[in-house]
Amino acid sequence: MLSGPRRIRRRLCGLLLALLTAPLMAPHPSLASEAWAPAAEPEAWRVLRDRLLASGRLAAADWVYMDSMGTDRLEAGEYLSNPSRSGDVVTFEAAVMLRRAGERAWTVRSIPMRARCDLGVMERRNESGEWGPYPGRPDTAVKVRWICRQS
Repeated sequence: MLSGPRRIRRRLCGLLLALLTAPLMAPHPSLASEAWAPAAEPEAWRVLRDRLLASGRLAAADWVYMDSMGTDRLEAGEYLSNPSRSGDVVTFEAAVMLRRAGERAWTVRSIPMRARCDLGVMERRNESGEWGPYPGRPDTAVKVRWICRQS
């Protein structure tokens, strides 16, 4: 049985997987378009990002707002930074900020990721440095195309 930080990390990873694989409740029509781009960062998320940066809980970087969601159980925001292209692959750092209902503190998770431009999928690097599949959502392919167009 896992204990301490490993148990917390495993539970956080499980929560992130559940969050990131949750279907979109009402997909925006632009998600089907090649011209998709992230919406402007909402003021509430900008304030939160600035606060987490100032506290050192979010690494200093030029974070680009990608998406956010809120349910009665949790709130979460996704960001990316430092995209770097090599062939058909764009590597980047992803940050997920989330808070469960009833909690005051935000959890920040930084995830090394890459967009496989040729396949339209995202992958994440695990703790041993190996790349593996990242659960897709209905909007993954358009987000991959946008990430690939930026680099």
